[in-house]
Amino acid sequence: MIDNKIKIAIDGGAGTGKTSVANLLSDRTNLEYINTGEMYRLFTLISFQNNLLNESQKLVDLLKENTFNYLGGKIISSYDFNNDDLHTSLDVINNVSKVAADEIVRTYAMELQKQIARDNEGIILEGRDIGSEIMPNADFKFFLTVSPEVAATRRHEQMIAKGKESNYDDVLSNIIERNKIDSTRTLSPLVKAEDAVEIKTDNHTVSEIVDTIIKRIKNEE
Repeated sequence: MIDNKIKIAIDGGAGTGKTSVANLLSDRTNLEYINTGEMYRLFTLISFQNNLLNESQKLVDLLKENTFNYLGGKIISSYDFNNDDLHTSLDVINNVSKVAADEIVRTYAMELQKQIARDNEGIILEGRDIGSEIMPNADFKFFLTVSPEVAATRRHEQMIAKGKESNYDDVLSNIIERNKIDSTRTLSPLVKAEDAVEIKTDNHTVSEIVDTIIKRIKNEE
């Protein structure tokens, strides 16, 4: 059995499989799972729907008029939106890293995420700065990596499976650009925490990665 009061941080760049891993890990441990990236995706969608992409303070003022929380790994809000748009809208896909890098927006989001982490005794938080900033005192930290080419193949196939048009070369360029922006931003960049366990996901299934994580938690390897 795994303690239902432990806190697990899962970080990684685009296409590393961290969302699928965190989801399955949640199912196998009965720990609540939160995808912090959903928050930035929703904020990006809201910025486009209200013509506030370059108006970060006005965007945050609007965000403060709404509530944001999580249920089953998915973000829920008083703001009316289509959840599918968070992962299929090109406006969101091409701009989420830029919105997430904005210091005014990110500071606001980090406050919300830290509060959620404090409010839950046992939790799996997934994102890009969980182990380093949002939940630095997590009991276990994992940092997933993957080659840009494998990440692009995964994302391209996901889009096709959802019936969306997708060009592999465009997806690859987007992933490389997103990871560059995420890892070089001034505030809370994508970085492996010193005490995080790095897992390369290129040649492993989601189930195999979760097996590795659970063994580490149980101190079996």
